[in-house]
Amino acid sequence: FVHTGEQENSLSHDVIFHIIKDNKNKMWIGSFGGGISLAENHNKNITFKHFISNKGSKSLIRCLFQDSKGMIWAGSSDGVIKFDPDELIENPEKYISYTMDMNRSNSLSSNDIKTIFEDSNHTIWIGTAGGGLNKLIETPGQEEEYFLSFTADNGLADNYVLGILEYGEYLWISSESGLARFHKTDHTISVYQFAQKPFGNIFNEGAYCQLRNGVMLWGNLDGLLVFDPAKFMPDDY
Repeated sequence: FVHTGEQENSLSHDVIFHIIKDNKNKMWIGSFGGGISLAENHNKNITFKHFISNKGSKSLIRCLFQDSKGMIWAGSSDGVIKFDPDELIENPEKYISYTMDMNRSNSLSSNDIKTIFEDSNHTIWIGTAGGGLNKLIETPGQEEEYFLSFTADNGLADNYVLGILEYGEYLWISSESGLARFHKTDHTISVYQFAQKPFGNIFNEGAYCQLRNGVMLWGNLDGLLVFDPAKFMPDDY
């Protein structure tokens, strides 16, 4: 499937960064330039419905994620987009946008979004390019949601958060300068570089997953790091 200008229901763009299947088995496709496409099956004829496709940098989608409440989050080059899938299908303008606001200290710390993650406590974490890690603070019935940000100044390896996984009370965060272990509650941070070659500590965007036994896989510029956080013993020297 490719984008064809003559066909209104073709793929919205050819540069595809992320694909997810939601909790109702709908297929959502994030593209870097065409926003989001929804694949629709009409008697084995696949067509695509387009969303957020002509919104400038907001149409540069790098990641998609569905949370435990059924909301889909999209990371773009102009912040984070959140929507209810059914509501967006009914109304293509029915979404919430979170962006960096230089006049607000608790807005997103960067508009360039690399990854979105929900931990076991249902907290949403957002990894950015240049702004480090963001934690969404929800305030039901009160003021609007806001973010806490954590950067290299707080102890991260650098300000590029490329992947997030969880084990116990910790998030493990990949960057361009190693892995960071981040305590979800007290926000303490330790940074580790496991590879002897420098390129082995430069991790790739989107190249991470966690097996059912808890073992983590991290893709970097020098291969694949296979890492079991349950057996990890920090080197104090």
